[in-house]
Amino acid sequence: MTTEEILQVLEEQFPDCWTPDGFDAALIGVVEGACRETVACYDYRKCVQILMERDGMDEDGAEEFLNFNVTGAFMGDHTPVFLHDWRREGAEGVEECP
Repeated sequence: MTTEEILQVLEEQFPDCWTPDGFDAALIGVVEGACRETVACYDYRKCVQILMERDGMDEDGAEEFLNFNVTGAFMGDHTPVFLHDWRREGAEGVEECP
C-alpha cells in the first residue's frame, strides 16, 4: 500500500487521526487496541531520517527535535504513535520502560 493510499484510508475511515506535517513518508498504518481510539502509526527511524535529509540535522539533533516536538506532543485521544522497529534497528541501547 502506498503512502497516498494509507492517507486516503485514514481520511475515509479514521478522520479524527492526527497526522504530523512533513512525515507522510514514515506513515506505516494504524494501531488499534481495546479501550483506545485508533491512531496513526509512524516509523520512528524514518522520521529521524526525514529530519536529517529535509532539515540537514545530524542524528542526535533530529532525535532530540522529534522527541520534544513530535513524539512528545499530546494531541488528545488521536495522538499518533511512533514505532521503534527493533527487528530492523537492533536492540542496542534500548532503554527499559520505567
